[in-house]
Amino acid sequence: MKKLFMTLLLLICATKAFCQLNYPLNINDMAQIKFPGTPIERSMPGKLVVYAYQGIQQGYVVQAAHLKKPTIGPSASDIRDDFFNDQIKLEIDALKGTLLYKKNIQIDGVNGVEYSYNFVIQNVKIYNYNRFVFLNEVGIDYYIMSREPLKQEDKVLNDYFNSFKITISKKNINSLK
Repeated sequence: MKKLFMTLLLLICATKAFCQLNYPLNINDMAQIKFPGTPIERSMPGKLVVYAYQGIQQGYVVQAAHLKKPTIGPSASDIRDDFFNDQIKLEIDALKGTLLYKKNIQIDGVNGVEYSYNFVIQNVKIYNYNRFVFLNEVGIDYYIMSREPLKQEDKVLNDYFNSFKITISKKNINSLK
């Protein structure tokens, strides 16, 4: 019985330690986020860099893409909302997904958007939980992919999202108002 207890205790501690976000990633020298393991980096055409880590239950992804700042619109909030909506629509349409929710939020003091959608790939339903922020002509989309739906108060989801920090000074940020 004592051996069984010690084995279970070790497994619980190892699982808890494994789920911690210990690997910081610098994103274009503007922001930082933590992954539970070492992410793989891929450069894509169009000045897009993707960082990804596949965990046991979820996949963790950051995409950083150089984008032109929008300038047309009757007000700053309309420009921001149209820009965010266009980015979300492009992503969801490419995967033939369904938007589950979207809301404007503050991400480390900067206007951003949080949204979730699902899509089917190879007969498997995938749930994406995203946050997107635009800094100095770089769109940063960071998200978790899961086969199971997650609640907004899920610890894994919130730990990952809350590990995102903008590392440049606020006075040097050019973002959407």
